[in-house]
Amino acid sequence: MEELNLGKNFRKIWEKYRYVLLIVLLGLGLMMIPAQTKASDPIEVPQTEPAAAESLESQLEKILGQIDGAGRVEVLLTEHTGSETSFQENVSSDTQSENTRQTSDTVIIEDASRQEHGLVRRVDAPVYRGAIVACQGADSAQIRLAIVEAVRCVTNLRTDQISVVKMK
Repeated sequence: MEELNLGKNFRKIWEKYRYVLLIVLLGLGLMMIPAQTKASDPIEVPQTEPAAAESLESQLEKILGQIDGAGRVEVLLTEHTGSETSFQENVSSDTQSENTRQTSDTVIIEDASRQEHGLVRRVDAPVYRGAIVACQGADSAQIRLAIVEAVRCVTNLRTDQISVVKMK
């Protein structure tokens, strides 16, 4: 007898709220479908300028050539580490009893052409190992000193890591 009452009650509720219940059931069904993520795609770093060492070498050649008496100048920089790009991450912690689990996800942004990129937090400049400068006026100690000081200021190298030689 009670089963009949439950059936009648369910039918009354169904008739009154059927659209609401259908929408709730549809929403629950959609939540069961896993979201499609592109976790396997590599994060693209936007390339804005050529290699930092080559650009710095050409800038140094241009400016060192302006030193009075230096003449023609060629510069070679060796890198200890290249420039490093750090991406912004969302870090979340999950504490369950005695275990703490941290997860981090890279923040992805979409540009105007709908391409996804990691959100760049910081770009560290390259660290240089040494420099060789060949110039026509290297037989003068005053010119060698001026070149060493200029290269030291720009690259943050010690003076013993900079070699100035005479160009033939």
